[in-house]
Amino acid sequence: MRTNELAAVVPESEQALFPGSPVWTTSPVLQWPALILDPESVRAGISMLPRHAREALAAMMLRFGAAPVEEEKLVAETIRLTPLSGAEARDGFYRLQTAGIVFAVRKAWGERHLFVPRDAFAIWQRELFPCPIVPFEDFRPVRLDGPAKFCRTLGRQLLAAYAELARCGLGLTVKGTPAAKTLQKLERALDADSVAFAKLGGAFAPQAPYTPASAFVLDTALRLGLISAGGGKSWTWRFDALRRWLSQQRGQREQWLHRSIAERYAYADRLTAHAASALEGLKPRRWYSAEAMLRWLQSLFRNDCAETEADRKRLGTWIDALCAFGWMQRGIADNGESCFRWTEALCGHEPGGRAARLSRAAADIDIDTGDDPAGCADDEPDEALIVLDDGELLAPPSIDFGVLWRLELFADRVSEDVIAVYRMTRKSVIRGLAGGWTASDAERFLEWASGSSLPPVVRALLAEWSGAQQRAVRSGTLYPFANTTGSLLDDMQPFTDLSEEICIADETGLVPDPLSLRGFAWTAPRPPLEVLARQVEQLPVIWLQQFRSYHHSTRRELLERALSIQAPVQLKLAGRITEFVPQQVLQRDEEWTVKGFIREKGVKEPVTLLPEMWEEMKLLLPLRQES
Repeated sequence: MRTNELAAVVPESEQALFPGSPVWTTSPVLQWPALILDPESVRAGISMLPRHAREALAAMMLRFGAAPVEEEKLVAETIRLTPLSGAEARDGFYRLQTAGIVFAVRKAWGERHLFVPRDAFAIWQRELFPCPIVPFEDFRPVRLDGPAKFCRTLGRQLLAAYAELARCGLGLTVKGTPAAKTLQKLERALDADSVAFAKLGGAFAPQAPYTPASAFVLDTALRLGLISAGGGKSWTWRFDALRRWLSQQRGQREQWLHRSIAERYAYADRLTAHAASALEGLKPRRWYSAEAMLRWLQSLFRNDCAETEADRKRLGTWIDALCAFGWMQRGIADNGESCFRWTEALCGHEPGGRAARLSRAAADIDIDTGDDPAGCADDEPDEALIVLDDGELLAPPSIDFGVLWRLELFADRVSEDVIAVYRMTRKSVIRGLAGGWTASDAERFLEWASGSSLPPVVRALLAEWSGAQQRAVRSGTLYPFANTTGSLLDDMQPFTDLSEEICIADETGLVPDPLSLRGFAWTAPRPPLEVLARQVEQLPVIWLQQFRSYHHSTRRELLERALSIQAPVQLKLAGRITEFVPQQVLQRDEEWTVKGFIREKGVKEPVTLLPEMWEEMKLLLPLRQES
């Protein structure tokens, strides 16, 4: 569940309480959910968290990653992995809930489950567990691992796949799935094959007739809201979401896709959840050691005896997926060491001039009025579309996505390297005109995108093919593209308001989601110390206020009370104050001992103590502890 979904179910009155938590006293942000999504605010919040709340959150993320977990299991694992007592762990999670960092959900008949919102996990992970690995020196020689070939970014691959979907139509078979031929075309539109997608997560197992690649394409489209299932005999396009997606800057779009894919697939496994989050914080275009990253990840899970080869495979699988999406490259250093680096695709850099302005608009002249809503019809683009006499179209790397979308719909992509090559053919133009354009619309678009008049030969070809399209209309021989709800060509009006990000859904029903919270409802934070507070009222006040030396029978009574409320105690051992978490009082003949662990600087030391081993003692309660 993401913050936008939580905002829809958590009462506004409850959301208004989150910023009032002492955790956010020094935060530069004053509203939730921005509080938990802004790195500076998160940094300030972590510094203000009570120690036991900070340790509880770290244990939760280490042990379970981004997965929701049953509350009692979470508390038990937190006690096992940290020096915290049960009362401290429960109070820590309560404070995290009242600060809007951790949330609880439950089914009407089931246990509460706690989780960190998916879109907040990476930010908190990087602040709680900063990755210490450093990049190679700039002068260190590194060669690419494998053949140096151009790889389209995932955004470009999906653009081609969605254009294929537009051409095939969104109709469904009697079984409620797209036709097998459509699924095959979706898969062929991608650079990465099904093997790469199948490795993304252990739970990624789509049902027939979907292949991992075709399911991935459709699942992503549904999650991003570009198409809507809604039941019936066909799916439908959501034009506002499609316009917004096409209008994003390239780097922003790829970052957005990366975040969506990481949350959907990497987070299904705790190691890849931490790996994906840490990798996201590394510098672009710098080489890093894959082995160093693996060693650091395993150091996080040292208490769980990680398996080196299995972990290496999981980390490698995620890096391979990033490479398949054009976001990362693998390399081999001069000493044979495996390494990786981010490409520029996620840097968010956009060329200036008209290309940048186009990426914030619809990348199209209004073909109904001839107006240029983006206000740039008279400008010359930095890298304009190149129209050749034979009908070939050359699209430079910085060309706008809206232009590419239209090229995909009324031209055939011949090849795509740094420059994409399209060719207008009789069939492709008839197909495009069936989608709602006229020959004059196509001419006007090509002249605007290229910044120059069309070659006479191209103009004549468009006129000839337009006549063929009209004959197809009269004969009823149309393409599925013409039967879509609305036109995917002329409905692409300017969409310049990008202040609101596209909402990413967690679940589509197409692919199993191991982190699904379907059927769960939000539940308010439950103060864990209410019962404790009532018990405290019955305790001698002196037990809580100062160190005292007690009779052995009183020492045992105090420890048994501490055990009943799962609280730690302070002992003065050989004149030194030590925190002790009791776990069991044992009786042997006429003597008794207490078993537990001493904690110091985050380290647990198991001990068994006799009552005469300490001079004085005091009971500790989480609600009385300082940060």
